[in-house]
Amino acid sequence: MDSLQKFYVLFFDIQAITRFLADFRHRYGKHTKYVELEIALRFVLNLSKHRRTVYRIGFPTLSESKGRVTPVDIFKQKMAFDEDFDIVIAPKGKEQQVRHNLQIVRFTGEIDATTQGLFNFLRKKKFNVPKDENILLLVWLEKGLKLNYNELGQKLEEINVPYGQIFLVGETKRDESEIFFCLKVFPEVMRFKDLDLSFLKSVKEAKA
Repeated sequence: MDSLQKFYVLFFDIQAITRFLADFRHRYGKHTKYVELEIALRFVLNLSKHRRTVYRIGFPTLSESKGRVTPVDIFKQKMAFDEDFDIVIAPKGKEQQVRHNLQIVRFTGEIDATTQGLFNFLRKKKFNVPKDENILLLVWLEKGLKLNYNELGQKLEEINVPYGQIFLVGETKRDESEIFFCLKVFPEVMRFKDLDLSFLKSVKEAKA
């Protein structure tokens, strides 16, 4: 990202993001930013439980908002802009002091659903960028994959990783539950407790 470019971040509470995702799946469900927001929400809920801290989710924009803005406005007016990161998260009440910029990527495992395959995918697709330790890479595993996370962490330690931290997020049993896992694989390997997010499904059904 061009460090000289000024940008703003519009933050929203988790409740507002959850309602938006439930209400507008029919309209934006295939939109890249919508999918990134779904992934970011699952990560933030895991992170909030692990750190016992309430987080908010933000969209980077090029202009400062003068009035009340909703997530719908951001999608309708295409206010969010593409940069080296997709979404910003921050502890509630500390948005100006502590921010984490998220770069989100999905790994399908269609070519090589192995630990080496994921490592090769990341090196090829996401590591050819300038080093920025303020950016957190969030990898969404599209389907159940049997990976050796300790091995992946060791491989990442042996190369020049351009991100400050790397996390993996996915369902514990693809298409069978709403139980999600989250673990850090760089700079160290650490797994969070699995999190039941079935209440998100309930919200979607209630809005259907």
